[in-house]
Amino acid sequence: MNGLDDLRGWTLGQHIQSHIDVYLSQSTFREVQRSFPYMVSKEFASGGGDVPEFVWHIIEDKVPFEIGDTGVEIIPFFVQHGRLFTTLEVPGYAPTPTYDPVATASAKLTYMSLNGSNTPKGTQKVEKTIQPYLCFGFKIQQEIVYMSDVSLIPDEAWPIIREQPEGGPLPVCVLDCLHLTPHTSHLGLKDAVETAREIGAQRTYFTGFSHAVSHDEYVTLTEAVGGAVKDEANLTDTEKRGLALIEEGKSIWVRPAHDGLRLWIEDGNVRDETSLNTACNHFLQLLLIPSGTFLMKVYAQTFLYDDPWPIVSLAYFLRYPNPLASHIVSCDVISRHQTPAGTLLTTRLILKRGSLPRWAPRGIISRAESWVIEESEVDPIGKVVHCTTKNLEFTKVMKMEESVLLQQTPDGKTLQTSEARVLSGFGWGLTKRIESHGVNRFKAHVQRSREGISLILNLLRESRLQPMTLGGTPAPFTAPVHEEEEKRTTNHHQKGPWSRLKSWFSPPKP
Repeated sequence: MNGLDDLRGWTLGQHIQSHIDVYLSQSTFREVQRSFPYMVSKEFASGGGDVPEFVWHIIEDKVPFEIGDTGVEIIPFFVQHGRLFTTLEVPGYAPTPTYDPVATASAKLTYMSLNGSNTPKGTQKVEKTIQPYLCFGFKIQQEIVYMSDVSLIPDEAWPIIREQPEGGPLPVCVLDCLHLTPHTSHLGLKDAVETAREIGAQRTYFTGFSHAVSHDEYVTLTEAVGGAVKDEANLTDTEKRGLALIEEGKSIWVRPAHDGLRLWIEDGNVRDETSLNTACNHFLQLLLIPSGTFLMKVYAQTFLYDDPWPIVSLAYFLRYPNPLASHIVSCDVISRHQTPAGTLLTTRLILKRGSLPRWAPRGIISRAESWVIEESEVDPIGKVVHCTTKNLEFTKVMKMEESVLLQQTPDGKTLQTSEARVLSGFGWGLTKRIESHGVNRFKAHVQRSREGISLILNLLRESRLQPMTLGGTPAPFTAPVHEEEEKRTTNHHQKGPWSRLKSWFSPPKP
């Protein structure tokens, strides 16, 4: 509230806009009027009289209102935000006497008392009844429930939160979560998870965190709420404490909100997208390398496929093996499950083979092969694929995280955005060279990867294996007799996984 006065430059001379609409409760308006009377009535202004131009809109509990003439309807409802520690009024101003009569201490006390008694008002006994401090939560367009400051949801607020005119779950809930442990005026992790389960939104985003838990740690904890199994050996102490607080219950989709987060709600379905052009909190843990001086290098590239999203996303996940990816030794799915929101989460373990540049010191790594983990989320409703790949070995030499976003464009094509973040803490004057090498290697690999996907796309177009979303029918896995005979006679020519994969795509001969 103390920042209201700083908005005078916003409306002064109508440089930006003529006025600012402010929506607030009657009690909050009284506090503004008491603290800043000149903001409510200009006759109380002083100096040059330059004050911000506000239009005050008083809103009430459970009474819908519209933001201007935008058509955006909001229903405010009271939630508990901690408690009041006293219900006594704020002591008023008692003027100091202009004379000093000879009097006893008790007489002076009576004179200075505000309530006319021998007992100062501040020493009155306060009843122990807890008086809740109330603030507003909001339901926006019947699609979003926003409660950024809440410690308890009153019974009378639940019908507003749960009611959906067309049935089905609430699309989005934004919910307070201060830190792991409970707090007087905010939800802790345990209570936030229980509240999110009770609300049952398609997607819940926690907000209002303190700095004790990192963003990535909240990602780990919320993924576990969705049913993901975490390897305890790879967990931080904070993550272990958080998982111990989360009680068993139904799996729901929860993530921590963050700067740059954007949401789309269409026909009751929700998808979100993190801006790939900003340094997101999602990668802050990359900065925690204990040794060496380091910088992060970021490289991004986009490419537009003419094919629709279903076939491009299929080709993306079928891109290994292919003759342009000879550095890929193996690719195995280690987990796959569907979230309550209908998205598919997949984790794959990839073994890659590589070589070091000539300038690299001998023994910098122990072998030429290394393991990489790939985590993806497919949203078939929103037509979006998010995929992140990280190296699991030699991370002190170089950490590389590759992000790929596949999304359908309005004209039915598919836009691929690829980004790499390279970080080295090796030191010894090689940090920048290692990072530059990582970026250059990514540039070369992303080009070959795109060519490999295009190769798979050509095979998909020519083969029987059209995606079901394009109207294709599942192809039988038994080949005609003459094909089987031909395979037996020519099997010695088909060597390696790419040859086998290509044979699967080959259409039957007439």
